[in-house]
Amino acid sequence: MNINTYRTLWLSDIHLGCRDCKIDYLLDFFEHNQAETIILVGDIIDLWSQKHRAYWPQSIMLSSIYS
Repeated sequence: MNINTYRTLWLSDIHLGCRDCKIDYLLDFFEHNQAETIILVGDIIDLWSQKHRAYWPQSIMLSSIYS
């Protein structure tokens, strides 16, 4: 497997907790990319969506990233 290495990755608008979140794409991204620093900017967890209707499938759990 080819892994890309970067000094810094910027991640934005992930919207964890929203039904439209593409968590599978994010997990695949982490499998193929690594960085010294990952900077999270804006809308990582969709708190507005959580307030109205919680959606937190098993695939979002952080332990799945390291499995």
